[in-house]
Amino acid sequence: MVRGPKIETELAGVRSCGYDWVMRSSDKVRSSSGSGRRRYQWLVYVMGLELVTFETSCRELNPDFLGPAPPATTLSTSASETGGGATASTAPDATTGDATTGDATTGDATTGAPECPEGQVECDDGCINPEVNIKHCGGCDQPCLITHVCVDGTCALNCAFDEQVCGLACVDPLADADHCGGCDQPCALIEYCVGGVCVGQCPPGTSECANACVNVDTSPEHCGGCDLPCGDDEACVAGECVLTCEQGLSECDGECVDFLSDKYHCGACETLCGGMTVCADGICVEECPGNMILCEAQCVNPNTNNDHCGGCFQPCLDQLNCAGGQCK
Repeated sequence: MVRGPKIETELAGVRSCGYDWVMRSSDKVRSSSGSGRRRYQWLVYVMGLELVTFETSCRELNPDFLGPAPPATTLSTSASETGGGATASTAPDATTGDATTGDATTGDATTGAPECPEGQVECDDGCINPEVNIKHCGGCDQPCLITHVCVDGTCALNCAFDEQVCGLACVDPLADADHCGGCDQPCALIEYCVGGVCVGQCPPGTSECANACVNVDTSPEHCGGCDLPCGDDEACVAGECVLTCEQGLSECDGECVDFLSDKYHCGACETLCGGMTVCADGICVEECPGNMILCEAQCVNPNTNNDHCGGCFQPCLDQLNCAGGQCK
């Protein structure tokens, strides 16, 4: 199988995604659908006026780095009325509201704002839970990095089962020479970390790759040789990357897809749901049936879906599963 190019660059353990530095321990980018790259669209504003739109493939804004969002502004008059530039004015507090704008929490007949249940707020004309929503973590328009989930309103690293958080990265304490056996326990420059212990040379059957001893017959990051990573849906078998779909997914054109919810492969590889229709239980329908909800153009069950647990864009940590709409 032909491997695609990596979309991130690496320098001393730090990868550059767009304009900012992001710490990563994995050299693959995961998406909620299990294939492809997430794309995000950002708008640049000056004095309340939209100037330019651009996209990025591997970087999200992080409220931990940016600080609190500035107050919302509205245009109070047009350029033709003033004879010059438009004037921006500060919007009223969304938590108090008034007879003109309405309360963002309780709704208002004038603006048509939704009435959100307790514990939720209005963002993007819908009600969300800022405690767990990765697009509005802690407040509206505060998305987490693609390597993070939202926990108690704060973006947190989402590490795999065999990794632990050390500083700003997920690391493998059994093989990471900088955190051998635990965080901040580095090996000497001429040593390697094997099984959480610093050793002077790589054991038989392993090769040195990126200052680590790896088995190139099974390593998904160094499959068949150093710096030859497999794709998200692939496993390294005898030094070759092999597509390995999880239970419930099927192979289509070299990718793993869900025939029950994928509108581009609804019920079969060649079946595309056209127009505004979506895929539910392998059939193209006008709207999601029963207790299913529409998230990312897919009908999902919020009671069991790990990427949309209890609502859209509320993923569980890798160590947890969604049951009854809660990550457990």
